[in-house]
Amino acid sequence: MNPTASHAHKWQSGKCDLCGIAIDERDSNGMTRLTVAAYKGEREVCENLLTGGADVNATNRDDIKALMLAAQQGRLEIVRILLAAGGDVRARSNVGNTALMLAANGGYAEIVKVLIDAGSDVNAADVDDMSVLNAAVQKCGPDIVSLLLEKGADPHARPKGKGDALGNAILSGRIENARLLLAHGAILEWDADMLVMVAGNGDLDTMRLLLDQGADINVSERQYHLTPLSAAAAYGKLEMVKLLVETGADLTAKDRRGNTALGLAEMKRQTATAAYLRSRTGSAPPSSMPTLQELSASGLGGRKLREIHLAPSTNYRVRIRLAMGRGTSMSQNMTFQTNTSGGIVEISDPLTTRDMLLMDYELLALEDQTHGLSIGDFCDRV
Repeated sequence: MNPTASHAHKWQSGKCDLCGIAIDERDSNGMTRLTVAAYKGEREVCENLLTGGADVNATNRDDIKALMLAAQQGRLEIVRILLAAGGDVRARSNVGNTALMLAANGGYAEIVKVLIDAGSDVNAADVDDMSVLNAAVQKCGPDIVSLLLEKGADPHARPKGKGDALGNAILSGRIENARLLLAHGAILEWDADMLVMVAGNGDLDTMRLLLDQGADINVSERQYHLTPLSAAAAYGKLEMVKLLVETGADLTAKDRRGNTALGLAEMKRQTATAAYLRSRTGSAPPSSMPTLQELSASGLGGRKLREIHLAPSTNYRVRIRLAMGRGTSMSQNMTFQTNTSGGIVEISDPLTTRDMLLMDYELLALEDQTHGLSIGDFCDRV
């Protein structure tokens, strides 16, 4: 018989007086009537089952108890009922989750408080060594983070092979959580990747916090040698660029391919950002690039290209070779059509991610399929 089905059972001493079925009989998912009722938020059903002798700490096949399910679903009253009936506040699922972890992940501050007051371990960690606090700083508001810290959560706890709570709060854009952690003694361990990501996201408050904590404004990440300024410029984060320049960012720093922040802004056609950087460096605007027709007529002349003026309403086919590292490469064909007014299209347009944008590549062929013009065997590194 399905224990989750609706029957007019009369529960007493763990079984139904009418049909004899056990009150804790499990369904195909290992769920008892009580765990199902707790999950659904059926308060009266929970109370009747507990009065009739249901096991408050019965688990499903993942070792999840009714208290965990109620906490996960934000069922405050049912959490209180289950605790009063002896629910194990420190019990763990098969992946190490406690009711407190599940309530915190759901953002249920009042349930978090009730569970802590009932004796839940604020420094418990799951099988991946992720503590309640380390997870909460990435997902929750400052109310829950503040409560955990006030109740003794360790701000220095670090999952194996992962960042600490403060670093995770910063990378998640939870600036208020980061400030709370600092106020409780957390120490910032910034690195280049963190600053470059924050700059590229244009997160001004987080960048100010990092700079206040002594982060190096001119640090560069290892793979592409991007600085915070060059990342902000490439993504057109003008206010971030202004903040970094006014704080002393090096305008002459170059990435792995020799591009300054201004060069990246121009390459990505971040017009306002490029204009600002030119005003700070005294650089002239870039000269216009040759058209495909001009290149076809005059030859390539060994010229390195980043962009080409394209004719309106024209089909183009591009072939490029991507350098994948360690001597390997990959060729790729792309076809696109310009709009009715034409325009400028970067050769790197199809390379949308940061990794692809900055990867070395060669333009092998560019063909104007509408007008029968083509440029082939172009192997200068772009």
